[in-house]
Amino acid sequence: MVSSTQGPLALAKWTDVNADLPEGVTVQRSGAGEPIVLIAGNGGGISFWDGLAASLDDYELIGFDYRGAPLRADDGHLFETARRKAQDLTGILDSLGLEKAIILGHSTGAQAAIRFAAAHPERIKHLIISGGYAAPHPFITESMGLRKSILQDLGPDAFMLDSLFRAIPPAHLFTQMEEQGADGILSFRQAPDVEIESARIDQIIEGDVSAFLADLSVPTSVLHARNDSVFPFALGEALAEAIEGANLIAIEEGSHLAPILAPQSYAAAARQALG
Repeated sequence: MVSSTQGPLALAKWTDVNADLPEGVTVQRSGAGEPIVLIAGNGGGISFWDGLAASLDDYELIGFDYRGAPLRADDGHLFETARRKAQDLTGILDSLGLEKAIILGHSTGAQAAIRFAAAHPERIKHLIISGGYAAPHPFITESMGLRKSILQDLGPDAFMLDSLFRAIPPAHLFTQMEEQGADGILSFRQAPDVEIESARIDQIIEGDVSAFLADLSVPTSVLHARNDSVFPFALGEALAEAIEGANLIAIEEGSHLAPILAPQSYAAAARQALG
């Protein structure tokens, strides 16, 4: 797996949560303190937060892996859409006995967090939106449309390699490719199913939570890396501007994968958000 730009960290210690969880959902905890529920973006799960868990162990981080099967819900939406994640979050909080919690959503997980906060403001202590966007934008439409073409025309291997060039800062990727080569960097990833991944891309292109923003009535912080090349910093600025009272916190490194590549800076930003 691609290593952090900030040097080696202690391994995160996750423990399973044994509770009456929504079917197909796995939940794990790490650290001790006030709970923060983490929502990763498309294709991400608990392991996405390993670096943050090692850097923010004075909070109890609660991560969950999404439903693995069946791959589609009865209404035709993939189980990993923002809508499904937001729906599952209610059951997860209930299972853990949490009436209120800090909710942190990254990338498309940020859209899930916004949906949940709009529907259940009474359950939010603080909303943290990370590396997200509010609505389709020409940058997203064209960029993700190109990704879909690469996936369908060139295949999953080319798609995964393109993911690295998009999401990881060039200087860091240059070093990693010298050390491991492209095959080594990609070895930890499973090649995506073309149909499923295409549908996920469609969900990104169509994702729109702008209607919820004006009515958000919970303390909100927006974290965004200045060098995010997947969802540019301007999209984070727009989110913060659209939410009354939202606090915009810039992360200076790590691009879209700041929780992985710059976990210490990301943890510092989270602490700043929570005051």
